[in-house]
Amino acid sequence: MSVSINEATGEVTVELGGKTFRLHGTMERMADLERALGASGLPAVGSALSKQSAETTLTALKTLCVSGNEAEFKKLSFGAAMPVLLRATFAAVRAALPEEDEERGNAETATQQANGQLRGGDTGKSLTAS
Repeated sequence: MSVSINEATGEVTVELGGKTFRLHGTMERMADLERALGASGLPAVGSALSKQSAETTLTALKTLCVSGNEAEFKKLSFGAAMPVLLRATFAAVRAALPEEDEERGNAETATQQANGQLRGGDTGKSLTAS
């Protein structure tokens, strides 16, 4: 199980259960996620995700997935997959948020946060969960 974050684009790659998933918090996907969660604004999205609900996490993953294999998420083992998928989802959402003084997303901050939450990977560019 591994999570990698492309700091230039904010795209998050998750390798899990022999599958590779790519998550990307584009403007359209973030708006779709707000709508799907019934959230009013990005802070409400973060609040919904912080509850660590399987339904909310699955909705976020399917909404943010750009690799075309979002249907595969529901086939993954809940216990083994949930911690990694939660971290990947938070990283994708965080990477989509703008820096205070910059127009690009917070990919670097997302990498640092995900690196602190996952074991391994000193650079934060490739993270492995055990």
